[in-house]
Parts: sequence; structure tokens; C-alpha cells
Amino acid sequence: MQALSNTLPRKVTGSSVAEAGSRVSFGPAGPRVGPLDELARKDEGYGEELAYLMSVVSAWAYSDEKVLASKLRYYGLTGARVRRVAVQNNALLVVTTAYLIQSASGKTAILAFRGTDPGDFITVLTDGQVMLREFRNGRVHSGFFLSVEVVWDEIHESLMAAKEGKAVMTEGSETRLVDLPERLETLYVTGHSLGGAMAVLAAARLFGEGYEDFRAKVKGIYTFGQPMVGDRDFAKACEDDFQGRLHRHVFQDDFVPHLPPRSALKYAHSGGELRASRNDVCWRHTDEASGRAFLTVGAISVLLNAVESRISPVDFVPGYSIDDHMPLQYVEACRRVLDPHSAALSAQSGLVARAQAAGAAVREGFQRRFRILRAG
Repeated sequence: MQALSNTLPRKVTGSSVAEAGSRVSFGPAGPRVGPLDELARKDEGYGEELAYLMSVVSAWAYSDEKVLASKLRYYGLTGARVRRVAVQNNALLVVTTAYLIQSASGKTAILAFRGTDPGDFITVLTDGQVMLREFRNGRVHSGFFLSVEVVWDEIHESLMAAKEGKAVMTEGSETRLVDLPERLETLYVTGHSLGGAMAVLAAARLFGEGYEDFRAKVKGIYTFGQPMVGDRDFAKACEDDFQGRLHRHVFQDDFVPHLPPRSALKYAHSGGELRASRNDVCWRHTDEASGRAFLTVGAISVLLNAVESRISPVDFVPGYSIDDHMPLQYVEACRRVLDPHSAALSAQSGLVARAQAAGAAVREGFQRRFRILRAG
């Protein structure tokens, strides 16, 4: 495995296997997730175990293939094969990593995209006038398009091999095909932040020309803290293609789903979304999608919330938050659905809970004023 340079443009590929091993827990054991093939077989739409697994994969996609593979064996993916392709070109603002994770049988796979550093990503996102690129009956963010385009050759190669019951494995400078017991039957696509935007674009491409065999295989697109990807025509095309298979998660006051900010370009989300807060033990579906933020109002509220969260456990100041965008927030929210009595939830008890209750009325007053500003 090679590290990406901080300056030189380059492409790196690598593979690993989620080897079997004993599960040693450092603290209280987390929720158990069944084997991926079994989850896929029982999948009839949105799955809570699948959502938890996808949140974990999206979070650990910020590492490399060896670390990701070592975590997967704890989540029903012992023996899974992981292939990574990463491209970096700072001059083009491209820092892209994609993974194809194939179950030991080969029947089920996860196409996962890594996000990027929140500071760098939000710098790009807050440019509401970024160019749009023609794609799938609409127009999409040109930076997101390029991020997928630069790794698509390797994604295509790996998916075509999976369709034939094989895995592409890269070790050093050598790339070889490994036979798997079964051909690909089910594909999930996932990502956090920029990775979520890339997941939507990749899934949309798989519903396009040349990938007819994959349309029925894509059973779910799970995104976490995903920004808007394209205009209303693209959003409508995704709704028509995906037919309810896009599960877009938004945690509490996460700022990123409200980006890019308001401008002359008409960005929009596809369909509704699933929302949760720190006190929730379920994701609540709503047909209402996150609206676009005013850049100035959004930036001020993010700053105020960042300061408040570091000096008080109570949320008095309403508005957007960058802390709510962190991958761990989504992992813990999905974990609470399966394990409501987990350690993460216990932090809401005692003094903190009483303080939050005392501040609820104050926060509601602020929220009413903020909603008026945001609707401006």
C-alpha cells in the first residue's frame, strides 16, 4: 500500500482481504450485524442493519484498504475482498478514493466512496457559482463529476469482473483476477459527505447506457451528510431511476446537506431524507428535502455553534453545525437504532439531560428567529 503524495498528482491502487479472527472488544460490545449476503437476501427496501453497516464503511473509508478490511470482519464481512483506487491532483481540487468490497461468496458488493477533509470540502462547496456539467438528463457539480470520472476506469473493471464471479486484486505493481464462488447479484453504493455525492453520481451512471445488467443489482444507495449533487432535472432523473432506493441521511443540524449555497444555479436534492438528532433512537423519514443555505447566515451559525459546542453541553444557539457533519455522528445515530441502550446514548442522561431540558424553551425561541432569516 502506497500513501498519496501531498503535492504530486498520482493514482494508487491496492487490495486486502478481511481475514477471519477472534473478536476482542475493548469496551461494551456493539450491535451485531448479520452476514452481508444474508442482509441482501432479506432486503426489501431500507434496512436498519444495512444502514449501520454502510455508515461504518463510509466512516472507515477515510482509512486505507488494509484498515478497512480489518474492520469489516467485525461487521458480517469476514473473507471480503477490498480493492481501493485513489487519485490526487491538488491543482484540479481532486482527492478521490473509491473502494469495491466483495463478500467472500462474491454475491454481494459495496461500492464505497471516501469523503475528503471537511475544511477543504466546504471551501469548494461554498462556491455557489461552481460550473455545472451535463449528465443524465440534467446538470451536476463539475467537481463531483470529475471526482468520480478519474476513478471510473478501475470501478468499471472491478464491477465487470464481479459480474463474472471474479475479484480484481492489486498487490504492489501486480494486478490479478481471483475466482469467487458466485457471480455478483446485489450491489450497494455508499459514502459520507463528498463520498455521498460521488455515490449518487456513480449509481446514476449504473442506470445509464452500457450498464443495463446492473440496474436490477443496485438495491440501495446509502448516503450520509451528502450535499446537493446537481440541478432539479438531474434530481428528477435520479428519482425516476432509483425508485426509492436512495436513502439520504441527515444528522441534526449538519450544514453540508444545505450546500452548495443559494445562487443563480438551481441545485436540488433527489427525493426526501432520513433525519435524526442526538436523542433519537430511529431515523425519521420526511418527504421534505434540506433547502439551500444563505452563505452568510450559514457561516455565522456554523461559527456560533462551533464555539458553543466547546463550552457547553446545551444547544442554545440554533442553526447549522459542522460538528454534526462528522462521520462518527452518523455511525452512532445508526448504532442507536439497533442498540438504544448503547454507551453513546447514556451520555444524554443525568445533568446533561436536565440542562438540555432547561434550555429547550430558549432554543425554540432562537429557532423561530433563525427560520425567518433562513427563509429570507
